[in-house]
Amino acid sequence: MRRIGLLCVAFVAASSLITASGASASGGTKLCLSDQSWLPVLGANTKGECPKVPGLGYNEVELGAEGKEGKEGKQGPQGVKGETGAEGKEGKAGPEGKAGPEGKEGKGGPEGKQGPEGKAGPQGPEGKEGREGKQGPEGKEGPQGPEGKQGPPGPVHQVVGAVGPECVPQGNPTSYTSVPAGPGSCELRFPESEFERQPLLFLEPINGGGGNPVGILEYKSGSTWVATYSFSTPTLLNFIAAQVSP
Repeated sequence: MRRIGLLCVAFVAASSLITASGASASGGTKLCLSDQSWLPVLGANTKGECPKVPGLGYNEVELGAEGKEGKEGKQGPQGVKGETGAEGKEGKAGPEGKAGPEGKEGKGGPEGKQGPEGKAGPQGPEGKEGREGKQGPEGKEGPQGPEGKQGPPGPVHQVVGAVGPECVPQGNPTSYTSVPAGPGSCELRFPESEFERQPLLFLEPINGGGGNPVGILEYKSGSTWVATYSFSTPTLLNFIAAQVSP
């Protein structure tokens, strides 16, 4: 319905073009229409064709054609001249001709201006947690805290003593005994109750005498831990037999 109304208005507006180039002697009126309602109606050119507009397509439409003139009848005999009759009334208008075919779709016009920016929509749901980042550089060392309370004393698993060059114990020890084990060698014996595991023997010659030991042997014999050592030159020394933590 919208195109028919537009066609009627456009027909009146473009009548000068139609009279010059869009009508034929025997055919109807030719118009050039576009599918886009905002495009003007154009008349056909002198060849009866729609103009070629770049980017726009027009289709040819022909309005109802004029009816053909009938054949002239035979002349009758001349009658008596009568009085001039009254002028006849104007006849009714003939029916409107059929509408021509719909024109081809015209090419699109230029792109319109960008509209204003819309309002911001509601905030979407929170995204998933990203992967853990790389560890940053180590921070500076903080100040030292206060010293903690001293803990309870731990179990003692060591024996300290001194032995002379003749393997004679110094003082009156109760946690070990010392006897000769051969030339330049002494044997230290410790009760099994002094240690839970095999102890290690540490020797320290007094005043640097005797040099370094030439051999140390440690083993368990029944309920006694035994440690044998020897020096190239018998010497007075201090020793520590200590159990090493596991």
